[in-house]
Amino acid sequence: MYSRSDEAVNLAATDLSPYSTASLFVDPKDNKALMMAAGLKPPSPDRVYQLWMRRTDGSIVSLGTFRTYREGYVMWPFQSPYALAAYRSISVTMEPMGGSPWPTSPTVLGSPYSVESTE
Repeated sequence: MYSRSDEAVNLAATDLSPYSTASLFVDPKDNKALMMAAGLKPPSPDRVYQLWMRRTDGSIVSLGTFRTYREGYVMWPFQSPYALAAYRSISVTMEPMGGSPWPTSPTVLGSPYSVESTE
């Protein structure tokens, strides 16, 4: 279940990754966050996970790509180009190496209002 506090955003697993867990630990003052996840299947060499956020105006923003360790764990720091309070949902999808300009696969982790795939 998606929940948010001043310090953390917890993401829900989907049917594509039912045993995954993830949290974003947020520093809203500097628009920085640390994503920690467990149970994510390591992507094939030509794929990466990509983090998406839907802004309150409806636009979708990529915050970058990451890979997991062999055991399915990740600890990934990132900085948002926008105030983190300007986002209403968060999603993780698996995308081609280098990332995509828009989500092209179903959500693996996310909030109830995850970004939609274009396929």
